[in-house]
Amino acid sequence: PEGSTARYVAWANEMSEEELLFHRFRECTLLMPTWFMARGTFVRGGGFREEKCEDLLFLHAHVARGGSLHRVGGSPLVVYR
Repeated sequence: PEGSTARYVAWANEMSEEELLFHRFRECTLLMPTWFMARGTFVRGGGFREEKCEDLLFLHAHVARGGSLHRVGGSPLVVYR
């Protein structure tokens, strides 16, 4: 629907660190183009699987292994125009 992408990006950019973890079952709370991690973290997670929702599956596996989710302070890293 019209405006849905802008609403999604605003929702993702306005979450607190607690909400990043809490809402992970609703949607991928960290937008994939903004991810950064050590290579070891990516390798331990098995990388991305060639299937739908690969970012969400990786995020869930990362958290299940005890990984944490954080947001870098400052301006949003993704802005919808």
